Amino acid sequence: MIGGATLFPGTGFVELALHAGARAGCPGVDELTIEIPLVLPAEGGVQLQCAVTAPDEAGLRRITVHTRPEGGSADLPWTRHATGTLAPDRGAAGGTELAAWPPPGAAELPLDGMYPEFAAVGIDYGPAFRGLRRAWRRGDQVFAEVSLPESADFEVDRYESHPAALDAALQVIGRSGLAGAEPALPFSWSRLRLHAVGGTSLRVRVTPAGTGAVSLHVADPTGQPVVTVDSLILRPMSQAPVPPTAAARATDTLRRLEWRPLTVHSADLTSRWSVLGPDRWGLAEPLSAPVVSDLDAAADADVLVLPAGGPGTDVYAETARLLDLLRAWLTDSRFAAARLVVATSGAVSGTGIEAVDAPSTAGVPDLAGAAVAGLVRAAQAEHPDRIALVDLDTAAASGHLVQAALRSGEPQAALRRGELWVPRLAPVSPPAGDGKPVWTTTGTVLISGATGALGGVVARHLVARHGVRHLLLASRRGPDAAGVAALTGELADLGAVTVDVVAVDLADREAVAALLATVPDDRPLRGMVHAAGVLDDGLVTTLTAERLGAVLRPKVDGAWHLHELTADLDLSAFVLFSSAAGMLGGPGQGAYAAANAFLDALAAHRRAAGLAGLSLAWGLWATGEAGMGAGLSEIDTQRLAAAGIAALPTEVGLGLLDAATGLADPVLLAARLAPPAGDTADLPPLLRDLAGPQTRRAVAAAPAEAGSLRERLAGMPPHKRAPALLDLVRSQVAALLGYPDSADIPVERAFLDLGFDSLAAVGMRNKLTLLTGLNLSASLVFDYPNPRALAEHLGAQLLPEPEPAVEAVDPVDVRQMLASIPLDRLRDAGLLDSLLKLAGAPAAPHHPTTTSIDDMDSEELINLAIGEHADRG
Repeated sequence: MIGGATLFPGTGFVELALHAGARAGCPGVDELTIEIPLVLPAEGGVQLQCAVTAPDEAGLRRITVHTRPEGGSADLPWTRHATGTLAPDRGAAGGTELAAWPPPGAAELPLDGMYPEFAAVGIDYGPAFRGLRRAWRRGDQVFAEVSLPESADFEVDRYESHPAALDAALQVIGRSGLAGAEPALPFSWSRLRLHAVGGTSLRVRVTPAGTGAVSLHVADPTGQPVVTVDSLILRPMSQAPVPPTAAARATDTLRRLEWRPLTVHSADLTSRWSVLGPDRWGLAEPLSAPVVSDLDAAADADVLVLPAGGPGTDVYAETARLLDLLRAWLTDSRFAAARLVVATSGAVSGTGIEAVDAPSTAGVPDLAGAAVAGLVRAAQAEHPDRIALVDLDTAAASGHLVQAALRSGEPQAALRRGELWVPRLAPVSPPAGDGKPVWTTTGTVLISGATGALGGVVARHLVARHGVRHLLLASRRGPDAAGVAALTGELADLGAVTVDVVAVDLADREAVAALLATVPDDRPLRGMVHAAGVLDDGLVTTLTAERLGAVLRPKVDGAWHLHELTADLDLSAFVLFSSAAGMLGGPGQGAYAAANAFLDALAAHRRAAGLAGLSLAWGLWATGEAGMGAGLSEIDTQRLAAAGIAALPTEVGLGLLDAATGLADPVLLAARLAPPAGDTADLPPLLRDLAGPQTRRAVAAAPAEAGSLRERLAGMPPHKRAPALLDLVRSQVAALLGYPDSADIPVERAFLDLGFDSLAAVGMRNKLTLLTGLNLSASLVFDYPNPRALAEHLGAQLLPEPEPAVEAVDPVDVRQMLASIPLDRLRDAGLLDSLLKLAGAPAAPHHPTTTSIDDMDSEELINLAIGEHADRG
């Protein structure tokens, strides 16, 4: 996938040309230029036309490749994608230049995390195309080893040159930076020759061949040539013309939250449970658990239940209360081995579960509880497997199901109608038909946060695409914001009739009311987009109630004021720009997750009340100004890529906006999800299913890697253990910070100097906990401040030095040692009575004595040493 669209691979056009040429007696490809990429539809297929002309005087034939949608009318036009020239000669095969392997004198390039990194910049390779195994560099040349995945049935005999194998050969170009810093796509091939068919394992050499061009030499495992290309010109991805239909198919990237029943196997009947009062959901009795008033009283509990949210609960007070308790519980060593269950009621919604009928919300989610749930999801991301989130219905609480929810290992669960339900992401279907237009051309559309980069993008889109003519743009700085004059001028050029820019604090209800009062009757308010928000990232253990409140204010108060003050208006669109952080959880984004989870619940609240309402939980925008991407550094972006969140190009994001407004769902995840293949432990729980099936990880058990690591270390010679652990630590540092090679990590350099922040520290702790099975502190990288110190600490914990064995002592030596000690010294040291008690003799009288052991006869000495006193005879 490129930029959210599924593209026919460029190497696929090569295969078409080779296939057609072989049948036309022209097996060589002199030229092949890809003019327009072929975007494949989400459903159905395309009609493909590959035309070859008669040979010219030199025997060359022209080839063109056209497509058009399947099932269209006969007069539907064709789109030309590629043109080229076929030649009658195959060309000389050349020698076995790649017989020596790995290439002599070449340095190996790291490939760890390569495919998630590709996905983060918009190139998402499917499983069949992930064939690059190893890579090397020697001077200005790069080399690669490629093999098709064994798990797939590629039917290579049907192809001249399998597109997946040749595409994998090209991937080393992007990985090595040979074509420049920006991702590039194949554009024009010159003098391509096929020397052998059926290659599934290949050796590749890539050599620069001018500006933006390379030559290729592809061989089999014996070094015999398979494909050679004199010149391949690459085009930066930003310059490649992607058809506009890519955005139209953006519904492929929208997902809803679906709740599915979970089979209950067993409950936890052995752990000690406590409920931290007040017990607002009545859980103490069914759990047979005491209600405690503070954490001190719960110090002996294996599981602590923390009821949260509820009717009439204030969002600010409840999230601050939960934050204080989370912070205290997570930083208290007494609870290091305990688990926490945060219990809400009616705080979640989605397809598959019924809303809880609470008086304050009239059958829609508890808004304060939803914000709490968002905060908890961030805490779960920072402290995996320690916190569970369970949402209850109004039925009598089931202690068995609450215990089973914790036992299941699911981070979130809902109890409905006596069953346990768990959330999953599911793709949505495109809207049927054109439907009623959402955006009005006559009324006014309000955009909050409009002077930010994303607000401006949305404003331009509504005017240019949907014909909106009247805009009210609101932000904290209003007309004083940078770039406002240019934005308003551009909107006017696009067709906007009125563009009013106003400074307003949306957290001020009176100011919002005054703003809405400025909308004239002849163009009344008909739609709005709430895109305002602020960031203040921080770990849950370092977050304060003041910082939390500052993040909540523009989103929570702003959205609530707009909701209440427009409830009696005929709005066709009430769109809230939320973040995937609220739904997925994100380390360091506790406040942001809480605020956005509130927005998601508010959209459901409005829909249940018969009002317009849509919350779009955005992932990472390529603009870096919205969703999870706001204010992110390069390292932050790499973390998101590792977590399966890829960059969302602007045009695709706008396509998602258009598609979502035509759907019935009140809450949708709008993100490019690219979970990396293989180990899914680092992924947000909701994304793990998208990475493919996996074996469930047991709860509260050391991971499989931990035992094998300890066994591997135990099986090593002692002098090799420290280097192995140092390599482990450096590889994790390189993965977290985006270093291409773990060898680049200095072993004595402080983690802080390497670029570690609090999020990296937590990520390091979590990964090493998973790998070692040790209970490691979040302050690990600060307590052991460089890779060598940390590796030594891990070694001491994994394989502690055994206690020195006590050598056998000769009784004669003992007697001689005791004989040298005056009895008054043994009494002064507090040892004499103890020795006599152990020997079974009465305590010695407490009066000074100067009797020495060497003054005792042998019988007395024995009686003293072994307790056989004279009077026992």
